[in-house]
Amino acid sequence: MNEKEICRSVLDFNEQKFKKIIKIMSIIISPLPLLCVLVVFFSYGDLGYFFDFVGDILISIVIGLVVLLILQIVKVIICKLYEKVELVVTDKRIYGCAFFGRQVDLPLDSISTVALFFKNGIAISTASGRIIFGGMKNRTELYHAISNLLVSRQEKGGQFVQQTISTSNADELKKYKELLDSGVITQEEFDSKKKQLLDN
Repeated sequence: MNEKEICRSVLDFNEQKFKKIIKIMSIIISPLPLLCVLVVFFSYGDLGYFFDFVGDILISIVIGLVVLLILQIVKVIICKLYEKVELVVTDKRIYGCAFFGRQVDLPLDSISTVALFFKNGIAISTASGRIIFGGMKNRTELYHAISNLLVSRQEKGGQFVQQTISTSNADELKKYKELLDSGVITQEEFDSKKKQLLDN
């Protein structure tokens, strides 16, 4: 039996905005080597220490370049981590990819609760723990889809239990009727058990 996709969501991650923030940080940090050069120059004040001054300048420039390189590496890593986050809700399961490429596949029967979480997040609880998907684009749609599935599952389960109980009572009544017919119990005992079973 095929499963039907109900809704899908990806991470609400604005890559352009993130890259702009990194660029601003780079612009703020890039004058750092020049600032270090000026501080070193004014602290020596004498050209007799020229070679010490040149060494300090080179160290300052290298530190600034290393910081800029680290910022670029962080940008690439974060962009790659966030671009793969996805959550899909079907009528049978919830599956997708969480942060750091962690694959998630939860059968609907294993999910106990769903809740809205901080920062556009959604928390899905199972018997073995809770999984949080943060920053999802349409988290309210996800929340309502999962909640509706859980409620419908619960209603179906309630009908099954009610049907089982009534079938069980009918079986009991049949057994008591056979006992009455075979003479093991009296008519009063049968009527008493019948009333007791039908009242439940």
